Formats: sequence, C-alpha cells, structure tokens
Amino acid sequence: MVMVRSTVPAVVARMYSSSAARKLRETAAATIEEARAAGTFKRERVITGPQQALITVASESKPVLNFCANNYLGLSNHPAVLQRAKEAIDTHGMGLSSVRFICGTQDLHKSVRLAPASDHSRPTSRSGMSAC
Repeated sequence: MVMVRSTVPAVVARMYSSSAARKLRETAAATIEEARAAGTFKRERVITGPQQALITVASESKPVLNFCANNYLGLSNHPAVLQRAKEAIDTHGMGLSSVRFICGTQDLHKSVRLAPASDHSRPTSRSGMSAC
C-alpha cells in the first residue's frame, strides 16, 4: 500500500501565518475593540430554556426580557403546537435541509398555509395565505 502524505495541513499553516492573515487578525481585533469601546459589541447569549417573553440565559442569574423572538403570540411553547411538531418530526424528519426554493415545498407547508383560509371561509391568495 502506498501512503500519500497530505500537504493540506502545511498549506493551511502557511496561509494562517502569512502577513495577510496577520493583518486580517489585527484588523478584526481592532474592529472588535472599537465596537466594545462604543458599546455596540454584541456578545453571544446562550439561551437555556424555551423562547418566550422571559428567557433564561447562561450568563445571567435572573430571567431576562426577550425582545428579539418572533414569538409574538406566545405559541412557540403551546402544547398543541409542540404536539404537532413532534408528529411532523415522526412523519417528515427534522425538516428540509435547505430553503424551500432549493429543496422544494413539503405537503406540510401547503396544509399550514391553506389552513387560515379554510378556518375563516375566505379565499386564499396566490401565496396560500388568507386574503383580507
């Protein structure tokens, strides 16, 4: 058996030790420091519970208000929504591996988008959402 030694690690090591890479690291560090000094640096907050109005965050001792979730109606943790999600995982897996434009539309998308119109006896628009 012939062993072929990979040159990839050596190439990567040279790439990261190049003057361009050093300049990039210096510029990034300076930019991050400027953002910190200006109070605009956004640190990652690790959410340790469900998305809702009050969330628990790893870096905080008390729950904090969550102003950035799209859970306006508070349905993300509703028992009926959770049950339907579990059923969908059992029948369809964890979802598409990309956006619908690339992977295609699943039958679940169609049934959810048509539901508002059928529930209110309104015609649907071309997008499938109920027309007002």
